[in-house]
Amino acid sequence: MHDISQPIPYLEPSKPTIIELRDIDYDYPGGRKALRRISLFIYEGDRLAVVGKNGAGKTTLAKLIAGIYKPTQGEIAIMKSQRIGMVLQDWDDQLFCPTVFEDIAFGLLLAGFSRREAEERVLEWARKLEIDEYLEREPHRLSYGERKRVVLAAVLALEPDILILDEPTVGLDRKSEGIIFDILRGFRGTIICISHDLFFLYFLCQRALVLKNGSVHHDYTMRDLVSQRGTLREHGLDFTFRFECCGGSSPVITRTKGRSFVDQGTSYLELYNYSYRYPGEITAIRNISLKIERGERVAVVGENGAGKSTLALCLVGLLKGEGTYLLEGREVCDRTRKTLWRRIGIVFQDARDQLFTSSCFEEVAFGVKRMGLSERETRERVKWALEALRLRAYEDKVPYHLSGGEKKRLALATILAMKPDVIILDEPTNDLDPEGEKILMEVLDEVESTLIVISHDVCFLSFLCDRALILENGCLKADVAYEEFLKAEHLSLGHHHEQDYRLRCCHAIRELFYSS
Repeated sequence: MHDISQPIPYLEPSKPTIIELRDIDYDYPGGRKALRRISLFIYEGDRLAVVGKNGAGKTTLAKLIAGIYKPTQGEIAIMKSQRIGMVLQDWDDQLFCPTVFEDIAFGLLLAGFSRREAEERVLEWARKLEIDEYLEREPHRLSYGERKRVVLAAVLALEPDILILDEPTVGLDRKSEGIIFDILRGFRGTIICISHDLFFLYFLCQRALVLKNGSVHHDYTMRDLVSQRGTLREHGLDFTFRFECCGGSSPVITRTKGRSFVDQGTSYLELYNYSYRYPGEITAIRNISLKIERGERVAVVGENGAGKSTLALCLVGLLKGEGTYLLEGREVCDRTRKTLWRRIGIVFQDARDQLFTSSCFEEVAFGVKRMGLSERETRERVKWALEALRLRAYEDKVPYHLSGGEKKRLALATILAMKPDVIILDEPTNDLDPEGEKILMEVLDEVESTLIVISHDVCFLSFLCDRALILENGCLKADVAYEEFLKAEHLSLGHHHEQDYRLRCCHAIRELFYSS
């Protein structure tokens, strides 16, 4: 494991240029301009972080460099000998074979490797990324984070000279993140990494390219970027609110901490010996028993594949398991399961899965209309939800055209507008820039619904949750106060990687920040 106590030092460009962008513009169909007048040199061995607010043009720039898009104007010069590999933000777009083995082998066979050579490389990278036990599994049956490691293995097996990563840490538990981080630190080629995770970037990259409204606004060393709060704030990158969590000796207190809305002694939601098994697969959750009171803020934590998302889908009624499920003391049957959406809302891990209309207004209005509310009440709720998530000017925008973080906020707006009794959030900070994370915390701090939050982000959870349900291999391993979860005896349940990694990063950056 590489030492992460210090970031990789920035090396002045003494090595040759391998990519040059000259006055690049890119317009999406319909004329929406995504990039304008981008000029940029990337050098051999660069570790380049690409940062900026949601919608700044980061993913578009990456796809241009990878050759997925062609510029509307300008030129991109890439050394012919350079092989480029990219892990997309929506990495499910790169998985399409029946098994994990075939997905990793596909590119190798297409590139002309023999079956024997391809098999050797598949096994090598599967071992390195610790997914060798999944080789005969169907990719879509894996967890979100496990699928990301499969895609990375498929790309790295081709031995690219230039590796482009779009939000590589999204959806990963800290064990998976540690595996990927170690591999990337040892990668000998050039890395271009798009991320809102400044902790991760600080220890991986030497250089930071800041985009604003489709243009290059700054080209810093990584150290210079994180030490300038004014610049961070200007570009929606001010993550220093996290110092309050990671650096404090006591838990963060927000309005909802301390169960200010909890109707104590009255269980709103109960499971008894509840299990779910996917067809042809191992049991995803088994014999789970729990009670959640109205108004509680509950964190659901555990490693990738522990069963967290499956539990959420059972609670909202999208999956039907075996065992007893009670809502306000009444058993949920097939008939009542169909109406759970009125009382329990969920924001999926991948926001694309719940966005399907032609405008943001219609997206938020869809569920409200189904509840039978008047046109006036519907419009008022849509306006309130969009304003709360800072999407006021987005009413007529097409959801498909939004950035990943904007889609996430829109998905939450669709649920908030319905004002359900329970809101389940599956990895709510995925794809959000730091400004978006802060907005999300402020919104959730005002919501009086019961919150069930699935996340690998221990810091984010500490702002909201009083209680932690710890899942391991589909079982409820522990049900403790959140402060207890943060103590060392509970970090052994799969989250010591997270706490150790994030705290070390936060302490190092905070020291740099306040000394500058």
